[in-house]
Amino acid sequence: MSEISSLKSSKTQEKGKSVRIYATGLVNIRGSCYLNALLQSLSSCTSFYQSLLLLNPSEGTIGHLLLPFLNEIQSISFEKKVVSPLVLVNYIHENYFDLQTQDSHELLIKILDSIETQNSTKKNHSQKNSLTKINSILNKKNIFSEKKANLFSKHSYQLQNLEETQKFKDSINPFTGIRQTQLICKKCSRNSGIKYFINHEISLSFPQEAPQKNQSFTLENLLQNFFSNEFVDEVDCPNCSLIKTNMLTKYSLNHESKNLSQKSTQFLQKKINNFENLLLEGETNSWDSDTFYDNLIKTKSTMIKLTKFTILPKILCIHLQRKIYDPKIQKIRKLENFVSFPFLLNINEFKGNFENSENSENSSPFLDLSKSYIRRKQQKKGLEYIAEISDIDSKEKDGLYELKSVIVHHGPESSGHFTAYKKMTIESLNKQYLIDQWIHISDRFSQPVSMAEVLGCNAYMLFYEKI
Repeated sequence: MSEISSLKSSKTQEKGKSVRIYATGLVNIRGSCYLNALLQSLSSCTSFYQSLLLLNPSEGTIGHLLLPFLNEIQSISFEKKVVSPLVLVNYIHENYFDLQTQDSHELLIKILDSIETQNSTKKNHSQKNSLTKINSILNKKNIFSEKKANLFSKHSYQLQNLEETQKFKDSINPFTGIRQTQLICKKCSRNSGIKYFINHEISLSFPQEAPQKNQSFTLENLLQNFFSNEFVDEVDCPNCSLIKTNMLTKYSLNHESKNLSQKSTQFLQKKINNFENLLLEGETNSWDSDTFYDNLIKTKSTMIKLTKFTILPKILCIHLQRKIYDPKIQKIRKLENFVSFPFLLNINEFKGNFENSENSENSSPFLDLSKSYIRRKQQKKGLEYIAEISDIDSKEKDGLYELKSVIVHHGPESSGHFTAYKKMTIESLNKQYLIDQWIHISDRFSQPVSMAEVLGCNAYMLFYEKI
């Protein structure tokens, strides 16, 4: 059982004394608030810290540098403490990007990429060799449309087959999740096969290119839009190409047979027989990139792209794309639209397996707080939620996540300031249970806040950890 308290006071009573609680702060060095906010968020995710310990990163790597900082700032303190991230700041500027690039999301991608590379190196590249960067194929006329190409281009790798996914099922990186996509042709209804991709975060765009300033959204809306079926135009369909080539070859044989030699006729008939057999087999994936396919008459079609999670990450990082290009003003602007998000998130609706006809049952991405496993108790110091996770069905629990941290960007798109909300645990006064207290941290300063304030903030990044 966990107890989530929404204490508004920054003090707690112990043996008649007033004791103030703090989160360890971080010095802002040359505008390092983006780093400080990310460190605070990562420190709230237990599985990330544990994964670094298991990885035992080599000296001088980002993982090795992160460990002491995460250890220092992950616990509540009863006195003001501030540490300097100078070593990390120098490493970031030397290895990742210059002083002009200051974004928590971009930094997370760089860190996870470095850790993944080191992990692959330690395993003698056994996993790295099975990964193929797909950035080069993300364009409007390929199997990924322009609409969603940028959602995975930051940190996405393609796996060769289903067997490869098992290597990553128990990945040491808790951000590792595996999704699968499938394309189905609207003309011939033939699917182009299932592709598997590793992802370490989800980047969600808003449904409209430039929503109204007062328009609000829900995380449920954005997730459903992200995983919804998408129509992709002007895609080469191997099966339609085969059908058209077969049809034209038959036409040539039937209408020009008088002008053909016996050898040419036999050749065309052999090609037709081959085409017919391939159409009966229905397996285009084994030859769609061979010379055989290159000689077919290419046929464009509209594809329906389906996307699902096949293996869920331990830590689900959700990035909200707040920077957009506004054609009306012809420049980049920041979206300040409010996106509501839950404390408990259920993503079973977005989990499935296209190779298995029985996909996971649909369920709401949000857990109803009125259900039996969530009891509400009115306290003098605010609303207290007691979540009895043990009562949740095992299937539903598989896709159940708890909010651990939120990063907020304050100010305009080209500058501003990053702060973080994170859930920290303190022992109750009678030492019989633990209290989860939310803290708002801005560099060296911290302040306990209510859960209601957290859920009401204008989030930029959300960190959920699997229960």
